[in-house]
Amino acid sequence: FKKYNPAYEGLEVVDLSNNQINQDASKVFQNMPPNLKELDLSDNKIRGSFPNPFPLFENIQRFDISDNNMNGPLPEFSRAIPLIKELDLSNQRQTEQGGLTGTISPDFIRLNELLVLNLASNNLTSFPSDLGNLLRLKRLDLSSNSLSQSIPTELGNLAGLNELDLSNNLLSDSIPSELGNLAGALEVLDLSNNRLSDTIPSAFESFVDSGTSIYLDGNVNLSDPTPLVLCFHSGFDLVNDTAMCPPERNALKEFYDSTKGQEWTNADFWLDHYMSPCFWHGVTCDSSNTTVTEINLANNGLSGTISKNISGLTSLKVLDLSDNDIKGSVPSEVGHLSDLVRLRLSFNELTGEVPSDFFEQLQNLKLIQLHANRIRGTIPSVTWAEEDWERKDSLSFTAEYHSSFIADCGNPSEFK
Repeated sequence: FKKYNPAYEGLEVVDLSNNQINQDASKVFQNMPPNLKELDLSDNKIRGSFPNPFPLFENIQRFDISDNNMNGPLPEFSRAIPLIKELDLSNQRQTEQGGLTGTISPDFIRLNELLVLNLASNNLTSFPSDLGNLLRLKRLDLSSNSLSQSIPTELGNLAGLNELDLSNNLLSDSIPSELGNLAGALEVLDLSNNRLSDTIPSAFESFVDSGTSIYLDGNVNLSDPTPLVLCFHSGFDLVNDTAMCPPERNALKEFYDSTKGQEWTNADFWLDHYMSPCFWHGVTCDSSNTTVTEINLANNGLSGTISKNISGLTSLKVLDLSDNDIKGSVPSEVGHLSDLVRLRLSFNELTGEVPSDFFEQLQNLKLIQLHANRIRGTIPSVTWAEEDWERKDSLSFTAEYHSSFIADCGNPSEFK
């Protein structure tokens, strides 16, 4: 730029992006028009360090020098570009020598007008907690650096933030629950591929209602499980991780919701964020407390319907929901619980017909009670294998092995 050009003083926008500018940064910034409002030098081959002190651009609001090959430390920008709103210095690692280095200075907090700060894909090592004071910030991207610290709780102050990307760094320690304060405006929270540990904060459940996309994959030290509500959030990247979102716990939540668990007589510990379902009221697990084997919720104020996803409790041996107010039909999926030994659904408001193939997979069933409902169907005849005859003779047909299937209306079902 030539100072004697008549347009020099009045030039407000310079866009030299997507060219082949192959110069040292110290030369690029020489004789830049002083009254610029926008400067775009992205996608070139600019190299070297920022001049320090940085040239004075008192009116500039947007500065983009992304996708170049600059290195060295960040200059102090607050004096030079006090009105900046969008600052993009990202992706300087075009060659092995590229990438801005050092720390992000507290000087940045003086950029009070800043809306977008993108320093992604550099070699920066830390950032100050004071970034949480940039209250106008809409987008903060520090991804793909070498940040090795904990996440400052102060970032939870950025209530207007739309995107927070700290992925692909070396961030450690626990995730601050204060980040839950960002729900509402926040659209994307990406903390993936770091070294974060401990549990995912229960405060993150607020992101479900706001529809925030949450990325946490690649943090191998995070404790499982995740808060239950996140396992039903389509924007959560660990929703299919069976350690973070155990399928049986998911199935129990859907059962709770479908039977109006908030109205149960006793729902102690149900839907607890971190407690194993094995300690929820009415739930029994195997000896290792890993698999649900029994649900005993008789006379407990259940209503609504039985969730079809109860079939996810693949090791269930006992299902006792008797003496409640459950309506609708008996889901055919109950017939998929092949380990079931005792099934008690009596004294409810169940209706409809039990499918003819309902009992085909229930080969271990010893007790079935469906009476005092309004359902109909047929229990197949019992065929005894030769090796079971001795056991048959030891059982009382008037006790446990005699299943009942009696309708309140019409003719009783056939039982042989």
